[in-house]
Amino acid sequence: MIGRSDDERQVLDFLFDVRKKAEASGGYVHLLVGNHEVMGGRVDNQAVGLNPFPGYEDLENLALDDARLLILPEAQKKRGAALMSGGIYAKRFAELPTVFQLGGTVFVHGGVVPRWAEYGIEKVNAEVSRWLFGASAEPDCSLGVDNGDRVMWTRQFSSAVDATDCAVLDQSLAILGAKRMIVAHTVQTTISSYCDGKVWAVDVGMSRFYGGPIEVLEIVDDETLTVLRP
Repeated sequence: MIGRSDDERQVLDFLFDVRKKAEASGGYVHLLVGNHEVMGGRVDNQAVGLNPFPGYEDLENLALDDARLLILPEAQKKRGAALMSGGIYAKRFAELPTVFQLGGTVFVHGGVVPRWAEYGIEKVNAEVSRWLFGASAEPDCSLGVDNGDRVMWTRQFSSAVDATDCAVLDQSLAILGAKRMIVAHTVQTTISSYCDGKVWAVDVGMSRFYGGPIEVLEIVDDETLTVLRP
């Protein structure tokens, strides 16, 4: 949801508002925790836009004296306080799953490799949520950085996917009792499927930062998958 955009707070407010309106209308918008939300929770301001910081300046009741913020320049501290674990936006992230399964489809930012499938997506979600809420240290399931095997960092199912990766995916799907996995994290030129349609990489870089195309993967009745384009 965040990262590389100067409008990120407006994006967050929009998404949370859409989520609320959908529920009021009998629908639902499922948002996931990804690697940039994790970086915000860690007070890591790399991979942000040129200047998203003024967007947070009007926020009040922030813990600006928190020792974790000492690493930040003064102009960046309000963003850091809002997004760090226990911050007001981090607590909103804590309401969201990291891995979401609906029917036979698993949605996750990076991917679920077998060890995390065996660990249990409910435990992953609970541990990330507790950390973002400020009630625990960062859990092992979100540690690391790019290309690790954690659920918001791995690129195993979205970059240079080969037969070995597909075999690993099959193990995860069998453990989860799922038919397919929908992943992001690695920008594609178009929505791409691998492993005979068992994994779909849907990040096409739609943000202004990447300038990618507008594409959406539609799933009907957990069976019919169609890439929608303007």
